[in-house]
Amino acid sequence: RELGMDVVITDHHIPDEGKLPPAVAVVNPHLAADPDRVADYCGAGIALKLAMGLLRHAGIADYYDLIPLAAVGTVADRTEFMGDNRVIVRQGLAGLDSNAPPGLVALVRTAMRQQFNGQRFGADFISFQVAPRLNAPGRLGSADISVDLLTCEDYADAVELANKIDEENSVRREKAQEALESVQEQLEGANGQDRRVVFVQLQGFPLGMLGPLAGTLNDRTGKPAVAYQVNNGVAKASARCRGRFDLHHALTGVSHKLVRFGSHASAAGFQTKHCDIDEVAQHLEQCAQWDALNAARDSSARVNDDPLRLVDAELELHQLGSAMWDFVKRMEPFGTGNEEPRFMIKGCKVADSRAVGKSGKQLAASFADYSGQTVRGFGWGLGKYDPLPSVVDAVVSLRENEFNGLVRRELYIHDIAAAE
Repeated sequence: RELGMDVVITDHHIPDEGKLPPAVAVVNPHLAADPDRVADYCGAGIALKLAMGLLRHAGIADYYDLIPLAAVGTVADRTEFMGDNRVIVRQGLAGLDSNAPPGLVALVRTAMRQQFNGQRFGADFISFQVAPRLNAPGRLGSADISVDLLTCEDYADAVELANKIDEENSVRREKAQEALESVQEQLEGANGQDRRVVFVQLQGFPLGMLGPLAGTLNDRTGKPAVAYQVNNGVAKASARCRGRFDLHHALTGVSHKLVRFGSHASAAGFQTKHCDIDEVAQHLEQCAQWDALNAARDSSARVNDDPLRLVDAELELHQLGSAMWDFVKRMEPFGTGNEEPRFMIKGCKVADSRAVGKSGKQLAASFADYSGQTVRGFGWGLGKYDPLPSVVDAVVSLRENEFNGLVRRELYIHDIAAAE
């Protein structure tokens, strides 16, 4: 504005009433007359809708190469896969390796380590392969190289940038493991006090590591998690939560102690004076305790100190035929708000099993039904259960893997134990 330019701001966070910036327009679904009728877009989704409007105004109808970018943001930000968001993700996944900007295509192919089109991708591929790589440089200090990649117009240059980002992602993984190990003592202390919110201080690491650490702690404990760092008397924090606990609502109740904060229900960032961090922690803990008392079902329920696993149906192995697989596939893409169905299979006969991968941490197995037909299964991090007993109970999802053009259906094993 000081330069005489018209400024349009897009945002998806809940705005502070009466504190909107003096822009020509602020494009935010929460400012709609009836927000419930507008999709809960992530930042990339809102940018896509604005771009579509500008292109249409200019008489340009071809915006389809932008949809994969919006799909990446929608998945990475854990936005609910409903309504327009579902369409964005579904169409974006279909063009991830082909009808997308050169930088995104290069990054996808680098992550896959293969150079051909036609690969079918799921939301998990974005969550675990694409998004962590795009975020890695920013986590370590500067996201400039990721911006350069996504705005690159030459594929050869994009491949070079994608390889550099891949290297930074390897460093990011090492740092993430070091960060997790550095807060173990604090975690043990919190467990001893039976806290409902995990609150840890992380010093000596880039600020960008706070969010991933909070996400990891939330996933592992099933509890809302906050990771913060203190510099020059100011505590900067990131919070993550899956489930019914609303971080934005909780932080609003202590906003008078926050220098700044931005949030939605499942993720937040805030700053406060170091002397106030304990009061903020106490407030969030109290909110979580009230939430648990009022909840019909506590999202952090535990059995034998393990997170409670919910399944959608109990099936027998012989029921997992082509019709069931096709039925589940029509529900894709899976993600926040449209979770992948999980099935309990009891009394499942094990045809064979083996520990695979580096250090044998993964589990590969085959299961046989009463007719002798077998189905393959794979469990990430379940190699410790090999060798399996002859008959097991298992919690599984139905997945498809594609390699060299061959599609193979197999079970993804979430949990497994000797049959009761």
